Amino acid sequence: MLYLIGLFNKKLEGVMEKIPEINNRGPMPKFRRGKYQHVEASVSLPRLEKMLENLQTSRSRELSEIASDLREMISEDKVRILAGIHAGGTGGRDGVVDKRKHITIRAGRTNYHIRLNTKGHVFQITF
Repeated sequence: MLYLIGLFNKKLEGVMEKIPEINNRGPMPKFRRGKYQHVEASVSLPRLEKMLENLQTSRSRELSEIASDLREMISEDKVRILAGIHAGGTGGRDGVVDKRKHITIRAGRTNYHIRLNTKGHVFQITF
């Protein structure tokens, strides 16, 4: 039994060495989930913050408020980019795959989809 635990620990060490450190202030590494999604472009937190800043003049008061809250959380280092610009995915907790291009982030304990229109501008934020 101890022999098996030792083998497992050695294998785990090898895996942990291959995982790069993620710096949220720099570009995001490409994130792939097999056949379900392909990241088209990486997104850094400063770029995401700029995209959200453009929503201050949005007609939708709710959208601009959510964007403002997320920008504040970015400045407090409470946001992590989970996947850059992509379509598809695994469907999350409800199992419905988002076919529109979006960015997946985690802010606090909540995952958000920053949904993009065909021009690459944010038009909706869902969670």
